[in-house]
Amino acid sequence: MVEMAVSRPITTVMLFLALLVLGWIAYSRIPVQQLPSGFTPPWMSVVVPYQGGTPREVETQITGRIEEGLRTVEGVDRVMSASTRTGCQVYIRFDGDTDMDVAYAQVTDRMERIRPRLPDDVDAILVRKFNLEDRAIMNLAVYPRQGTRDPEGYLIQNSHIVEELVNRLERLPGVARVQAAGLFEDRVEVSLDQDLVVANKVDLYQVIQRLRRENFNLSSGRITVDGVHYYLRSLARIDDPEKIASLPVREGLRFSDLGEVRHVFGAPEHLSRVNGSLSSTMEVFIEGDANTVETCRTVVAALEEDFRTNPRLAGFEFVVLHDQGKSIEDSLDGLEDSALEGAFLATLVLYVFLRRVGMTLVISLSIPLSLLAALTILYLDGESLNLLSLMGLTLGVGMLVDNSIVVVENIYVRRSEGRSAPDAARLGASEIALAVVISTFTSMVVFLPLTLMADDQMFQFFMSKLGMPVCYSLLASLFVALIFIPLATARSWGAGAARLGESRLLAPALRVLARIDRRTDAAIEGCAGAYAWLLGHCIRRPFDAVLWLLVPAVASTFWVYSRVDQTDQNQELSRDFSVTVLFPDGFSLDEADEATSIIERRILDRKEELEIVDLFTNVNERRSRLNATLTPLDQARRDRREIVAEVESLLPRLPGVDARMGMHWRRTGAADSTVTLVLEGRDSERLAEIAGEVESRLQGLPDLNAVESDAEAG
Repeated sequence: MVEMAVSRPITTVMLFLALLVLGWIAYSRIPVQQLPSGFTPPWMSVVVPYQGGTPREVETQITGRIEEGLRTVEGVDRVMSASTRTGCQVYIRFDGDTDMDVAYAQVTDRMERIRPRLPDDVDAILVRKFNLEDRAIMNLAVYPRQGTRDPEGYLIQNSHIVEELVNRLERLPGVARVQAAGLFEDRVEVSLDQDLVVANKVDLYQVIQRLRRENFNLSSGRITVDGVHYYLRSLARIDDPEKIASLPVREGLRFSDLGEVRHVFGAPEHLSRVNGSLSSTMEVFIEGDANTVETCRTVVAALEEDFRTNPRLAGFEFVVLHDQGKSIEDSLDGLEDSALEGAFLATLVLYVFLRRVGMTLVISLSIPLSLLAALTILYLDGESLNLLSLMGLTLGVGMLVDNSIVVVENIYVRRSEGRSAPDAARLGASEIALAVVISTFTSMVVFLPLTLMADDQMFQFFMSKLGMPVCYSLLASLFVALIFIPLATARSWGAGAARLGESRLLAPALRVLARIDRRTDAAIEGCAGAYAWLLGHCIRRPFDAVLWLLVPAVASTFWVYSRVDQTDQNQELSRDFSVTVLFPDGFSLDEADEATSIIERRILDRKEELEIVDLFTNVNERRSRLNATLTPLDQARRDRREIVAEVESLLPRLPGVDARMGMHWRRTGAADSTVTLVLEGRDSERLAEIAGEVESRLQGLPDLNAVESDAEAG
């Protein structure tokens, strides 16, 4: 390999150019994502919405039958369920080696089998297989412009315009679907007067069936004309209240005689507001092979164009609540800057110790070449450039020059013996080729336990996405050190190097470098002398070495470690906060919105003092969340912790309402709770009895502020 690289320079140079071209193609075309794709977590959920039942009825008629149907699914490790007055949720955890595609097909099949055994008014059984790619890449909010008269009524009357915008976004390249929420559906409501229905002896079942017969959308077959297939549908829809009111119920009796028929706007399942103004939210989902960054840019550009050119949107504004593409760009830019800084520092350290410009440049060349080769392997392997892969490449930057340093140093030794540059390159690289190969594979083996020997499938997946780029870059550095470095040294230390030293143009720079070299030599010799003295003293008096060097080092390490803040979330640099409001069981949407509005107004009244840019509010019957975006860090006048403390002091105490800082999902998962106790069993009534007994016993413990149980909620 070394002989070929030195004796056939044209072939080696063409290989070098091919690597540059492939590396550039890979860098420009590799998908950019936040996290790697391809992993399906080993759990699944089954959700059955059901209104009007008690938790006990839901458990008996729905949850129990679903759990019974799941017993025959292969690979099930654990099944957990929750029954409430709004339906049931069943969570299924599978063994780590289960094929989730097969498991999803089996669960779907079991749900179809038990559907006839469920209550007739169960409309849907939702089976969801979790996937990292299922998360929305963008969250948007569309709301009436400031100054709009009656903004709530404006949004209600123009929800169809927002639906048109959703359809426009779904046609963009890279967008799989756009899920809109908070829209008010335009529909016809038939309100019957019970007294009139009884007085006229009307059968409501027959009335409902009559309306269904008048509104249908059915397939009517297919016709073929000249080899062209035409698919037919029979459509019959009545969306005019006057036409429905004039429909006869029986002879001499119309719908208008039994009540009122009118246009209404159906309220959504949850409400959202931006800075106190009612809004509609959108979640943008990406196609599997699309570039997240490019897709987010395309969506934002399309929104800006539509809001600028479409007169129907003149009364609306939009705000981007979350842009995963921007987050990816910021994170990748930070990692790229770290990699560049590491490469620069590595080059600087090389020059300080080698004190030869040519040798330093030759060794530093291995860093970009190895990264390009590793990036090419990632691209050809179908991987993406994400936080983990770029982090792996960054970790390998410092190790990429190791092989090249060893090769160049040995070549330099042979060159100093009087050999010609090509002979020194051949002999120097060949002598230590085996040692370099063994050293490289030893470094690569370190990452194998993380990628191949982990019991946790998720941990193994993510560690492989972190470790494999490191292995690719190390393998590429070996390839560079044994092929390109010998050729570069053979050419750079030949006649070209001699001409460089005789150049008048570079003479001043070379004199400056020579002066720096002399001072660097003196500093290194001084450090070497100090190290020799310290090493000799430690050898003569080993006990003193342990006492005065090792003990203070270990003690200082523990002292620093004990004073470093530890957390699973980095909140110091974030400029946002959230407030979660949890409601008791039985709260209506209007009651939840009224309670949330009180907190919202208190925060918005101090918007400038709290340095809030936007406040986004989302409300449903179980909880509401207020997310605030603060001014950027470079424009901040107040610390985030100070702002959060002030907002927390503004939260009111409302009956049955639990408002707290941060993101929470359950009333028993409070941030200020020290212990969460979970009772598990097959009999919900017995569990409720035990929960009540545990709650009563815990009430008397000292230093315990409150004990809450969700047994009443199901």
